[in-house]
Amino acid sequence: MFKKAAAMLLCGAIFLLAGCSLVTDGEYTSSSVHIPTGSGGNVEAERSAEVSNYAQLYETINMLVEDCIEYATIQFVSYPGNMERDLSSVCLSVARDTPLGAYAVYYIDYSLNRIVSYYEADVTVVYKRTQEEMESVEVFQEIDTLQESMRLAMSSREERIAFLVEEGELSQESIVQVMENAYYSSPETVLYFPKYTIDFYPEEGADSIVEVTFTFPYTATTAATRLEEMSLAAEEIINRLEAGNVSEQIEQMCSILRDRVTYDEERVNSDYSRWYNSYTAYGALVLERAAGEGYAMAVKAMCDKMGIECYVVLGSRDNVNHAWNMIRLENGEFYHVDSSSYNGVELFWNDQEISDSYVWDTELYPMCAGESMNTSHGAAPDSGTQPSNSSDGGEPQEETPQRPQEEEPQEPEEGEEETENPPEESADDEPETGDDEGQDQEGTQPQ
Repeated sequence: MFKKAAAMLLCGAIFLLAGCSLVTDGEYTSSSVHIPTGSGGNVEAERSAEVSNYAQLYETINMLVEDCIEYATIQFVSYPGNMERDLSSVCLSVARDTPLGAYAVYYIDYSLNRIVSYYEADVTVVYKRTQEEMESVEVFQEIDTLQESMRLAMSSREERIAFLVEEGELSQESIVQVMENAYYSSPETVLYFPKYTIDFYPEEGADSIVEVTFTFPYTATTAATRLEEMSLAAEEIINRLEAGNVSEQIEQMCSILRDRVTYDEERVNSDYSRWYNSYTAYGALVLERAAGEGYAMAVKAMCDKMGIECYVVLGSRDNVNHAWNMIRLENGEFYHVDSSSYNGVELFWNDQEISDSYVWDTELYPMCAGESMNTSHGAAPDSGTQPSNSSDGGEPQEETPQRPQEEEPQEPEEGEEETENPPEESADDEPETGDDEGQDQEGTQPQ
């Protein structure tokens, strides 16, 4: 039934179902009730079966859903239990408690009839999903194996992805973590982090089908054009690099960014949103205006093209949310690289040197334990240093490349086309802050 190996499903008369919906990177949280527009099952197929006990009855009706069958005739042969009661219990359990039933079934109805010496039930399954949607549900053994499928869905701008994870605790937070890992590891293919809705079917239980529905800024044509522009800009910088080892090339790369990219102080003083160009590789490489997250994404995009292992790190600097990179150099060790604060002298830092000013989740990123490459004997990068191509020559304001629970879409900047899902207009042309609950979840605002 599933797109990959079929998952083992748990155990209605008519039962109306509602999924648990989490809307994040957006304005609100809600629950959604799915009203069917017509049964989506395999209307060409019917099934007949004989059952002699409760277990066989449950398996038969469960298989109807797994095979997307709408109609079945079930004969009760030497059945020891109460057939009416058991039919009601099984139909309700399959529609409500199994992942595929909760995800795909609107209700299961039946009629029980006496046929001379035995009883026969006509069963009808009414689906709220099409057969194609049901068969597209992917099954993963562990949540970590979900990242590549999530990346592909985001890069190809799929409207939705549905999956079941067989092992490990599944939570909204763990799914968001996978989405963010996919985004921050793929600046060449995922231009903007989408808004998303997360639904669990059933709402509770060890197993659930999870559906993530995406909303993307700008049209597919615009996104593709910008990705191509960003790729060409990255290649132009790479072609300017002189031969040398990894650290020498990274230093040249950061020098070019320092001279070319304007630090976007106006944006980092406004509400944070990954829909703003300044927080993307596109903003740094094409528009040549970026906040710290945009610098980090640009470095990641170029390192990927060069085959250099690199991570975008989200953490804080001097107690303000910040983004930078970790890069593996020619000695095999990872080093911290903050291209938005590069002073033209020192660039590579190990954990010990940077830990007084920078904070990050050490469980999410590699250890940077190499020997010092700086002449300042362990002094952290100067957080007051701004790239030389600053708009006003002053010190930079800190940006907020946090992992927010709530963020708002940007209005298209001057000269840009409208989004597919344009945001409501605001007086200052910046994202709305959302409700009080969203602000509490978002955390520290940019300083």
